[in-house]
Amino acid sequence: MPRTWREAVALVKERREALLHGHLRNAVHMVSFVPGEIVIRPQPGVPADLGRQLQQALERATQQPWRIRLSQEAGELTLDEQGAEIIQFQRRSAKAHPLVKAILATFPDAELGEVRDHALDEYGLPPEEVPDLVFAPLDAELLDDDDRPFDPGSSMD
Repeated sequence: MPRTWREAVALVKERREALLHGHLRNAVHMVSFVPGEIVIRPQPGVPADLGRQLQQALERATQQPWRIRLSQEAGELTLDEQGAEIIQFQRRSAKAHPLVKAILATFPDAELGEVRDHALDEYGLPPEEVPDLVFAPLDAELLDDDDRPFDPGSSMD
């Protein structure tokens, strides 16, 4: 079950839905994501049934119901736009490095080539930090501070 938008898009790719994956990666802005419900803003030119295609792909992959809603809200940059921003930042950082500056000063015709960071994923983004959520059983009772279990090692007031 995908826990993030990026995981959902990667799942579509794993399912070999290349055209849908391309649209999601390049032309869809994620507005909100919770497992089972996604709100997106597609750019003009994507298929009108993109939401339905995404819903069906995720339902086939997860065997769970999904709700996909379209929105006019701006949302995040597309995955490709986010990756491009990171690459440009890294390129500027590399170009500002003293050793690179010295090389470019010594060899005026030299150009900085492609900057690669092998820690980035296929979208050019750093690994996501997704917290592992631990839930209490549905029948668990809430505890107030006064309801804490007795700890024989603690002092009694």
